[in-house]
Amino acid sequence: MATTAWPGAAGDQEGNGVVLRLTAPNGQPIIGTLETLPARSHVLGFTRRPGGGLEPAFTGQTDVFWDDQTTARTGGGVMLVLDATGQAWPITACAVDGAVEPG
Repeated sequence: MATTAWPGAAGDQEGNGVVLRLTAPNGQPIIGTLETLPARSHVLGFTRRPGGGLEPAFTGQTDVFWDDQTTARTGGGVMLVLDATGQAWPITACAVDGAVEPG
């Protein structure tokens, strides 16, 4: 259970290199950041849909532009993190749950 509110914990000081575990408000551990990855999905062409719209005929191949990957943020610029269930949270909503043990 999270014991200390974000952004710090006992022994944690800005810039000291301590790696902290975070817990989401639902009690789940934070396991990553939400990322935005631009990509191109290859198509053979397009088919006409009822009503006149077009539907891509995908080939099944996608190219990911890894160099343009960015961490997702709220409209206010706060980093979004993901808990173990895949739910996204602003990092400021999470609690520090101790330090990661070295090794």
